[in-house]
Amino acid sequence: MFSKKKNLSNKQVSELNDIILAFQTNYEKETTTLMRMFDLVCIVLQDIIKFGNLTQRSKANGIYDVMTSIEFVFILYFMIKMLGITDDLYQRDNLTIEHHHRFDIFIARIDLLQIEMNSCFNDEVVELLVLNFPLDPCDNYKAFRVEDIYKLMNDFYLDFTDQEKNIREDSIGAF
Repeated sequence: MFSKKKNLSNKQVSELNDIILAFQTNYEKETTTLMRMFDLVCIVLQDIIKFGNLTQRSKANGIYDVMTSIEFVFILYFMIKMLGITDDLYQRDNLTIEHHHRFDIFIARIDLLQIEMNSCFNDEVVELLVLNFPLDPCDNYKAFRVEDIYKLMNDFYLDFTDQEKNIREDSIGAF
């Protein structure tokens, strides 16, 4: 965060770093709080400069000079902007991760359902279901396919004689 500059003591650098780290959770709240803290610290320092003893005045004056310097204000402004960018990227990343996580769960569930469905029915039952699909009256038998009806009759209705199959094929052919 802040590194030690010629005008800042180790304690001041540590305190400034602690202040910035304390507000990295919610950008809007931290920005407002950080700006309020800056203003309040300046007010307190001005009061100490006016009413404190000589040692306090000297320290407060040094801190106030550093805090109101162009360099410090620029760094503070820069840090606020960087925290905003970091917060935006973090939120976008979380949304992307959440989206991918939900999508992965959805795909995994579909795969599981497909495996369950495949294990529930043997190949003959699946073929029988597929071949019966043309008998669905939706959309005026739009799915009707003569070839599927022939295959259904020949493979699954074994009790038809050849003559009955020929009669049915001629009847189906009229469709």
